[in-house]
Amino acid sequence: MRYRRVCELDGQELAEGEIARGVEMPDGGTLVLSRQDLEQLPTPDTKEIRVLGFLDESRGDPLHYDKSYYLGAAAPGGERPYALLRAALAESGQVAVARTALRTRDSLVVLRVDLKPHVRSPRLASLFQLK
Repeated sequence: MRYRRVCELDGQELAEGEIARGVEMPDGGTLVLSRQDLEQLPTPDTKEIRVLGFLDESRGDPLHYDKSYYLGAAAPGGERPYALLRAALAESGQVAVARTALRTRDSLVVLRVDLKPHVRSPRLASLFQLK
């Protein structure tokens, strides 16, 4: 098994130094970004989950879930909000639609509570991304 970089236009194999990251501009041109440009870009805050709204759990199809992660309070002082959200989701039968950073990429996620007696822990389920 090997990883080959091949140009889609002419089929030529490319060397590592011939590849760059860029952004397509509205006029059709390409703005090439250097490593320094990429390092200066702001990265999403990885310690925050922003709840956007709530849905009945029956409205969310599990086929749209990509990966699941168990949640817990990570910082001192986060235990109470975490417990309140967990209780509210469990009692209401709803899920929370939220945004957070997963591996430095801003992602749309669903927070839901697993009602199995031995778990009762919120899970964050990332949604499949359309490309």
